[in-house]
Amino acid sequence: MNTFSRKSDHNRSIDKNSLCYHIEGFLNCSYLNSAIDVGDKLKQSNDNSKDRDIPAVNVNVLIHKKEEWNDRIRHLQSKFSNSNNHTSSPFIYEGCNPKEYKYIGGYSNFIKLVRERYQDLDIPRDIKKESGKECEGGLKEDKRKLSSLTLRIFKILVSQFIGT
Repeated sequence: MNTFSRKSDHNRSIDKNSLCYHIEGFLNCSYLNSAIDVGDKLKQSNDNSKDRDIPAVNVNVLIHKKEEWNDRIRHLQSKFSNSNNHTSSPFIYEGCNPKEYKYIGGYSNFIKLVRERYQDLDIPRDIKKESGKECEGGLKEDKRKLSSLTLRIFKILVSQFIGT
């Protein structure tokens, strides 16, 4: 699996008051890029965290090839029971310890959480992004096809039942 990984401050120890965010997605997704930008702003706030009573923030980024995203999203869905409907990029969760990971959602969920937690942080209201279609993985399409197939099979069964 070819991925790009960027972790916050490898040499810095994570104390119990730290917050860790994990941003995963695939290349060329504008929402992923915007989430990374927000993560960078959070990391920059670390410089002032002692002055503003903000816990230290660690942001880990994992970028996959689009062809590998379906497998990765299925793996992530298996780790977070409340993420089964999440099929697009990015996939964001928090926690510094794998036993404490908590699903956040996609870009919109992340930006909402950041605005609630970091009200003093200057986050632009609007981000420049494409339509977002480039951030949809094939998994959503697979579910649509399965749904369509199920409906067709149901119609065939009903017509056969009524016809007899």
